[in-house]
Amino acid sequence: MPVPRATAKASMASARAMPSRVTISMGGVVAAGGARVNPLRGGGFAVAGRNGVRSKTVPNRFNPRPEPILMSATKFSPIFALILLLLAGAVPALAFTADGCGAGSCASCHSLDKDEAGKILGGLVDKVNKVEFAEVPGMWLVEVEKGANKLPIYIDFSKKYVLSGSVIRLADKGDISQERYARMNKVDVKRIPVEDALLLGRKDAKIRVIVFTDPECPFCKKLHDELKEVVRRDPEIAFLIKLFPLKMHPKAYDKAKSIVCARSLELLEASFAGKPLPPATCNGKAVDQTLALGPELGIQSTPTLVLPNGLVLPGFKTADDLIKRIREELAAARG
Repeated sequence: MPVPRATAKASMASARAMPSRVTISMGGVVAAGGARVNPLRGGGFAVAGRNGVRSKTVPNRFNPRPEPILMSATKFSPIFALILLLLAGAVPALAFTADGCGAGSCASCHSLDKDEAGKILGGLVDKVNKVEFAEVPGMWLVEVEKGANKLPIYIDFSKKYVLSGSVIRLADKGDISQERYARMNKVDVKRIPVEDALLLGRKDAKIRVIVFTDPECPFCKKLHDELKEVVRRDPEIAFLIKLFPLKMHPKAYDKAKSIVCARSLELLEASFAGKPLPPATCNGKAVDQTLALGPELGIQSTPTLVLPNGLVLPGFKTADDLIKRIREELAAARG
């Protein structure tokens, strides 16, 4: 069918207006065309073009989303930061289909192995461990190592673009990058002592989840209510609560010691309610030990949950989400 003259002219005008190199930047990092990607001391990367540095981020190890630099004085790990919202029509298809076939979803037309991925990434990473087709059409998911960290990044089928950081699945708002990152960086649960932990739930519960919490953290307070709902609905699940006071909450350290010395869940809930706590009745060394262990495990924020299989879940979760996720992980572990 012949194309109407008006439509053809509009299409040609649109094509002339479209840039030959597409660079996506939403507070994160994309390397495309002549842009330079420079590692930043202390973590993160900066993208530099003709006009100099465009953006930089210093994200949290278990949360690839960009974090404010002044939120913590602790060392951040080098996770690249980009929130990529794949809205229909928001990004020209050329960004993912150049040198490809079809609409960027023809996986059988494209190939990439670890050696080639390593050459594409150059000095950006230390090692490429795995390459597979990504959940996002037109891209590969590449598992890499950078320093002591294992990271998921993405290479498009044209092999001209590298994306890293958060990729959001719009259907359920799930962060597929964070999910993969957590699976790549499971912790050894045996390294976490629980003698000082507060028990929420039954002593004979078969499933025990470790929770790092701060007595002055508002999201920890919200999560605590959800934890109580979980143990009410599913008696097989219990939570072992470790006190992990953050420096941004000046009174949290003394409160944590008071709670740990008394081994009192009631004192923790009193702190969440804004009530004053009595002075600690012991030296509270367990709190200091937890503060030292957290960064070694990659835990630097609260609330953070560690499932029995070592999977780390940062941030607030609803009771429904927790029960579903815990049960799914246990079922997967059983095969």
